[in-house]
Amino acid sequence: MEFYLLWFIGLIVIGALIGGGTNILAIRMLFRPHKPVYVRSWKVPFTPGLIPKRRKEIASQLGKMVEEHLVTPEGIAKKILDESFLNQLDVRFQEFLHSFLQQDKSLHEILEKNVGSRWSLQKVNESYESLLKERIYSFVNEQKQKPIEEILTEEWRDKLEGYIPAVSHKILTKVENYLQSPAGNDQIESMVARFFETKGNVGGLLGRMVQRVSLSTIVSKEFTKLLQEDRVKVMLNTMLQNELEQLLKKTPEELMYRIPLDEKVDSIVAGLIAETPIIGEWNKPMSEWAVRYEPVIVQSFFPKAMEMIVFILESNLKSMMKHLGIREIVEDQINNFPLEKLETMLISVTNRELKMIAVLGAAIGGIIGLVQGLLLLVLI
Repeated sequence: MEFYLLWFIGLIVIGALIGGGTNILAIRMLFRPHKPVYVRSWKVPFTPGLIPKRRKEIASQLGKMVEEHLVTPEGIAKKILDESFLNQLDVRFQEFLHSFLQQDKSLHEILEKNVGSRWSLQKVNESYESLLKERIYSFVNEQKQKPIEEILTEEWRDKLEGYIPAVSHKILTKVENYLQSPAGNDQIESMVARFFETKGNVGGLLGRMVQRVSLSTIVSKEFTKLLQEDRVKVMLNTMLQNELEQLLKKTPEELMYRIPLDEKVDSIVAGLIAETPIIGEWNKPMSEWAVRYEPVIVQSFFPKAMEMIVFILESNLKSMMKHLGIREIVEDQINNFPLEKLETMLISVTNRELKMIAVLGAAIGGIIGLVQGLLLLVLI
């Protein structure tokens, strides 16, 4: 009786060992061996393991699945156009920009550090200066024979004519202020004195007489009243209008023949470079000048740039992803990924489930051994 009991238990144990061992072996054979095993010229069956053997096919299918179902243009567009993503991007950009513009280094130093020998401030300045000079000389040569009235647009001519009343008023105000000033009063007294000195003894006598009544004050007041009359304003406006018309009939060549053009152009270009945003300042620490551009970049440039980027992505996302080759990237990554790391990673992730599969196999094997033992006991 003891023999049958031991034999019965042995069948259950053997069944459990076979079931569990078979499952463990099957799991290991998914990865191992990593390479084909040969005995002389004969290749051992089931080598390499399933995944190494079908690696290229698996990579191809995974690449196809990722491209067609996982990383799709629609999915990426949905993520990019998501409001929370755009808001987060805006916040991150503002934080980066503020930190970048607060640096004590100059823009030239930053670019030189990151770009290296490909960056040269001197070359950029020379190119910009050369471009400005070329444009100025080209414009002057094209326009120098034309009357200025043909060069100016109607809008600019109207603006110039619109400035005449303001210029006239400013001239009259300046003259009036000068006449009422101590320097103007001294100038009138000097003119009155010279006038009477040129008239001989009689003039000198009259000059000494009028000094007592302050003729210069009377003359100053009369001049001031004259300057305030409307007819003087109209006359000055007419004179300025006539001068402007005469000026507009001349050519730039007539106006500039006495001016050394090269020196003038050099002066203009130097002024333009000094006043050009960023270019005129990129040798200074960014913290001194760049902060004032931050509101413009954040409020104007960045929103417009984002609109343009989103529009480009919406219009070309499918073709961009097609040219990017998601499928090929996935295939290359899988084919080049070390099998040992892949095996370790999958086993570590599914370790509990794999153990349960082995236990399940052992349980099924044990049950089969139990059933076989019961059948044999019945038959015997």
